[in-house]
Amino acid sequence: MSYLAIDPARAYWTVGAGLAVIGAHPGRGRAARRGIHRIVGTAVGAALYVAVAGWVTLPPWVLVLLIGALQFCAQMLVVRNYALALVFITPTVLIIVGAARGEDPTIVVVMERVIDTVAGGLLGAATGLVHRRR
Repeated sequence: MSYLAIDPARAYWTVGAGLAVIGAHPGRGRAARRGIHRIVGTAVGAALYVAVAGWVTLPPWVLVLLIGALQFCAQMLVVRNYALALVFITPTVLIIVGAARGEDPTIVVVMERVIDTVAGGLLGAATGLVHRRR
């Protein structure tokens, strides 16, 4: 049995990360910047989630407030600094995924998300090579 770093069963995450990098207005420089922002922001957000979720168990009502606060921060930052916004978006997604599954994501799940985001971010950034120069 071989282990694939990017499991085809969760390819949607890689594709989603790649599409998020390309955005509505693709371009060479924009794709590269957004790819780097996507990768760095997701990695920092995942590390933040692991650091906090590993030693704190919050009651459901606090999670609701936390998700609201994280989402507010992400929305306030997404236009100005995509990487910093992803620092808030990533823990939000991981909390929601944990709530939907009924258990907190393990380090393996978190690392899968980071690996998939790195692959998607790099592929999305690479599309900048196929865009015409302006």
